[in-house]
Amino acid sequence: DAGIPSLAERLPAALQAAGVPAGVKGTIVTIQGDRNIEYGLLRKVMFTLSQSGYDNVSLAVLRKA
Repeated sequence: DAGIPSLAERLPAALQAAGVPAGVKGTIVTIQGDRNIEYGLLRKVMFTLSQSGYDNVSLAVLRKA
C-alpha cells in the first residue's frame, strides 16, 4: 500500500491550524465519509496517517435520515 505524500505533508499544518501543539502524542483523527468513498482511497488515507505517527484513528459513517 502506498500512502498519499501530499496528505502527509499537510498534516502538521492542519494540526497546528486546529490548535494542536507540535509533538503531541495520542492525537485523535476522525475520518468522516459515506458509502461513496472508495475503499482503496480510505486505506491509503489510513496508511498515510499511520506512517505519519497518527495511530489513534476512528471512522465516522454518515447515514441517511
